[in-house]
Amino acid sequence: LYPKELDVSDENAEPISLKDLVSVLKMPATWLLSLIIFSIYGVFSGSTLMTTYVTDVLLITGTVGTLIAIFRTYIARAIFSPVGGILSDKTKQPSKNIMISSIITAVLILILMLFGKQLGNIGALVVIIASSITIYMNFGVMWATSEELKIPRKLYGSVIGVASIIG
Repeated sequence: LYPKELDVSDENAEPISLKDLVSVLKMPATWLLSLIIFSIYGVFSGSTLMTTYVTDVLLITGTVGTLIAIFRTYIARAIFSPVGGILSDKTKQPSKNIMISSIITAVLILILMLFGKQLGNIGALVVIIASSITIYMNFGVMWATSEELKIPRKLYGSVIGVASIIG
């Protein structure tokens, strides 16, 4: 159904062989991309427990906990995933942006874990909102690192597939 000029398939291309899949598993790029995806997705998944943490541990009301969940799930995702993409496009270094955002996220989560009750409700909310922002900035660009890894075009889909399963 697509116009011929949009067809980028190569009818002469050889299909991926078992040898190619073995070479994909030997590529450091595959494992690095898998680690990046695993790490970002792990922090993202763990952040879903922030609502429970603030209501059960910090004893913030359920209403405020729900507002945090709404911000984290819908607002931060909609706004800050694209912001992460825009920043990565401007710097042309998504992995560097991910590293900086990950360090900021780690510091914020550590502050929340160590000093959560001492921060008070407002301080805890600020830390949670800030960490949600950095988490979604990473979540929005985690696949962009594949461009920096210089994966051979023929093996690109296989690397992404393997990284998806591991990550």
